[in-house]
Amino acid sequence: MSKKRKILSDNDISTLKYHTDYDKISSLAKKTLIIISNLYRGLHNAPYGFFDKFEFDEPHCIEYELKGVLSTFDFDTLTRLVFLAHELAIRVEIQSTRKNCTLILFHERTHEKNTELLFHPTLEQAVKWWWNMPSKVEVTEY
Repeated sequence: MSKKRKILSDNDISTLKYHTDYDKISSLAKKTLIIISNLYRGLHNAPYGFFDKFEFDEPHCIEYELKGVLSTFDFDTLTRLVFLAHELAIRVEIQSTRKNCTLILFHERTHEKNTELLFHPTLEQAVKWWWNMPSKVEVTEY
């Protein structure tokens, strides 16, 4: 994965400094903002009111209400969400809330295997686990 995807752009940082005290943003919030920036192709494209609602100092769980679609191709927001979550060791939980809204919860984890409760696999580890998982259904053709 390109290193450019794992950092906030200069424009994102300027936008954040305008809306909040950048030096007080939690580690979880910075990683979540990287993911959200990639979903919207820059924080300047985030919906109106985003910066008023975002929990910049939250260290444990950030809730974000997404208005829009999550998809695996064409607009690939779901793919980017999953890839970046694995790259940044962020556990992502998706819940339905109401019509046209999806609640996404972000929890910071680690790639270190020293604790099972906080471990989050890299994308490569997750793919390897998936392909080695015993299948209960045998698919012979697509």
